[in-house]
Amino acid sequence: MVDAAKSARTPVELSKPQKAAAVAMGAFLMGALWRFRGEHGYGASWGLLTCGMVFLLLVFAVFGFRRKAGFLLYSLTAAAFMLSTPGWGTLNGQITGILESGVAGGDGQQIRVFINPLSGLFMMLCLGFGLAAVFAFLLGRFFSDRPYGFKDMAVVLAVYFAVKYATRAALSPAILQLAQPQAVDLFALGLQKAGVAGTPWQVYLQHSFDHAWAKDIHGGRNYFTSINTISSAITSLAVWLTMRFALKDRTGARIMLGICAAFAFAITLADLSLFFANGGYRMQHTYDLLYKLSGWGMWEYFTGFFAGGLLMLIFVCLPFDRLAVGAQAEEPFTADMPGWLYGILNFIVTLGLCFSSTLVRPIASRYEDTVYHIPLYAGLSAVFLIVMLLVTLKWGAGLRGVDFRRFCVYALPFFFTAHVCIYMFAGTQDMQHFRHTGDIANKLVLTSFAVFCLLYPFVFHRGGVRQRSTGRRQNPKAEI
Repeated sequence: MVDAAKSARTPVELSKPQKAAAVAMGAFLMGALWRFRGEHGYGASWGLLTCGMVFLLLVFAVFGFRRKAGFLLYSLTAAAFMLSTPGWGTLNGQITGILESGVAGGDGQQIRVFINPLSGLFMMLCLGFGLAAVFAFLLGRFFSDRPYGFKDMAVVLAVYFAVKYATRAALSPAILQLAQPQAVDLFALGLQKAGVAGTPWQVYLQHSFDHAWAKDIHGGRNYFTSINTISSAITSLAVWLTMRFALKDRTGARIMLGICAAFAFAITLADLSLFFANGGYRMQHTYDLLYKLSGWGMWEYFTGFFAGGLLMLIFVCLPFDRLAVGAQAEEPFTADMPGWLYGILNFIVTLGLCFSSTLVRPIASRYEDTVYHIPLYAGLSAVFLIVMLLVTLKWGAGLRGVDFRRFCVYALPFFFTAHVCIYMFAGTQDMQHFRHTGDIANKLVLTSFAVFCLLYPFVFHRGGVRQRSTGRRQNPKAEI
């Protein structure tokens, strides 16, 4: 009998039915996770961390035979999803051709202006494309054969932050003026009503890190959000150009571009649910049947559903022979890292941030404003800290003796089940979604969990990919 641990490290190609199952698992898994992201206790950046860390367990359960994967690079990739957390509350209704001021006037109503729906479509595409620049880069790096060291990572991060903030100050306001001048005019009107001197561009530069200030002015929140969204899209493009031409990684850049495009397509297509929920073009229509299938929760779910399915489709379509040939090449970034530094980072980012905080925070936060909130935070934090220390004592802070791919195969259903339980049962009564199973988004979450459970044993078995004969012969010279 083949040793289970050795089997988990052996490159095994998915059969065509297994590839289809993996794509479906990615879609249903990310759909549910993205729905959780919008819930109290998860939220913007923390919710994206949860999406990233659980979804990556699926990716590395399938492809973790490549030594370019490991605990630290896994957790850093998941944490990178938090870097470009966008705001979208004012953007996802713009495809109706209506832009709202976000602040009630003296009559209790918001100011509404007509815009070209195509400008709303442009903003949604920018939102999706710029959603995960570093996350996409790190995944592209994983599937590429090019070795990445500390210098390469530093170059990409430097480009990311430099372009992000430079374009906010010098380029994105001009692009917004061209793409959606009504947004600029609305903010200018808001500044006039508030008695604030200066043009929208000047005022943005003065308060660019103070979104709370902008929310109190007509059109302010939307203007700030739009500038940042356009900058994030440009930044993703800059990171891609750096990867493709400065680092000369054609394969990694191609995959990164595919990931960014997948998010752009997913978040924009899913926005149709809000288009119908808001009454269609200029909010003048009624869609009885479609309205029941639309709304904010549906937009969240289908954003994740489309994104997760598309990402897994990209990954399973990569030539397996090429991935298998470079499977034993460890990434210099971690291979050359001092053991003590690797251990410290792994203890903080992997054990602390990804495996502990993503469970402690949503559970405790869902009891906010109750007597259980602080005790739960303190108690759960203490329990998880003890577990982290025990794990460190047994396997070391770097977890070097733990088979990473095998861990991902078993951790995937555990963490997904844990978050389904938090979503359905944790918190005060109004947050316990098992009480609201008539809600279609909740039905989709339960359906996702059921489909995931059915497909999991078809793809995975005994800590690895279930081996099936494909009749294919491996060709080490195959190229992407």
